[in-house]
Amino acid sequence: MGCMLRSDLMTFCDIFIQPETAFEIVAHFGEMGCAQFVDEVKRNLISCSGGIFKARMTPDVKAFQRNYVTEVCRCAEMERKLLYMESEMLKDNIEIVMYDSLKPAALPLNELSALENIIDKWESDVIDMSENQTTLLKNYLELTEMNYVLNNIGPMLGESEMTEEAIFGKTAAGDTGLQGRLFVISGVVKRSRSFPFEMMMWRVSHGNIYYRLASQDTILQDPVTGQDIRKVAFLAIFQGEQLSARLEKVCSGFHVNMYTCPQSYNDRMDMMIQLGTRIGDLEQVMSKTKYYRCKALRTVSKQWDTWMVQIKKSKAVYHTMNMFTLDITRKCLIGQCWVPDTDLQKVEDMLARITEKEGSNVESFILKSDDADEPPTYHRTNKFTKGFQALINAYGDSTYRELNPGKNFLTF
Repeated sequence: MGCMLRSDLMTFCDIFIQPETAFEIVAHFGEMGCAQFVDEVKRNLISCSGGIFKARMTPDVKAFQRNYVTEVCRCAEMERKLLYMESEMLKDNIEIVMYDSLKPAALPLNELSALENIIDKWESDVIDMSENQTTLLKNYLELTEMNYVLNNIGPMLGESEMTEEAIFGKTAAGDTGLQGRLFVISGVVKRSRSFPFEMMMWRVSHGNIYYRLASQDTILQDPVTGQDIRKVAFLAIFQGEQLSARLEKVCSGFHVNMYTCPQSYNDRMDMMIQLGTRIGDLEQVMSKTKYYRCKALRTVSKQWDTWMVQIKKSKAVYHTMNMFTLDITRKCLIGQCWVPDTDLQKVEDMLARITEKEGSNVESFILKSDDADEPPTYHRTNKFTKGFQALINAYGDSTYRELNPGKNFLTF
């Protein structure tokens, strides 16, 4: 930032690396942050550099036809699973432990496979526990709504027992008496939809209905979204089987949960006692399920940040390796990149060090080349200037080696 011209001097290079050392070399390039690779697969050229001819693939190569697309897809799938577990942590207000001081490296294929098995196991456990919890919440919602209906609709029915005899006396032989029979529908409806629901019930029945709402609303939790929903119980008494079928369709259209209310007072009291016992048992099971689910998510939260960084770095490495092409013998990866002039020696030392470390018979090397494209702009920053440069980049990228106006301003 203190130079008269923006950007360091950039050199276009050809890099030749062995497939067995490609992952580690590209990962070191990423940690060094001193190279911008060019997608060589899209270049339909044949060039010569240092006496070595390189045949490049045609631009018709699709994304799924590249060499390391399988590894990229595996990393993307693991990233998706971690994001799913992150969303489950947010539902239970579990914080992810962040390690700002740690910088985990990209994982090679064998270690990535081991991590993939671990993530698969945790995701499977979380999915099973989440599905069980959702099922328990649905059962709990049904029992709670039924208990609420009995407590609020029961007093409207009174202590007398409703008989199934026709209201116009006994039926003749062979007559089912359905035309004179009373039908009862009870259930819960959303409070915000209670008035339109009541109007529709009145219109469909032409006013031939006894309809009442409970005096008190209740707030219930949706088992899928986890949001609170205000609902109210209703009681509808009417006559006729055909009208019953029409009103049930109205209830289905308004997504009303209907519950059968026992006709006798004693049966209603017995059902309320049974519901109280079942609700108590279900609450204990739900508490245990939530405890083990949160315990599993807290365990994952301690490693989530490290795993995500490792997967993203590995995905970036394989994505960069897809920009390389194989030579005719398929024993050498050939790539192209822009490197600052001042970092060329560091890159050569890194290639020699990794080649010696892996014990490869053939050395990996980098050669200067020519390219007609304009070099990318590279700003060398430090801890102090990094934030300021990020602010400048938000307004746009400067042209390569343009005049630096920063020399004309005073810092304050």
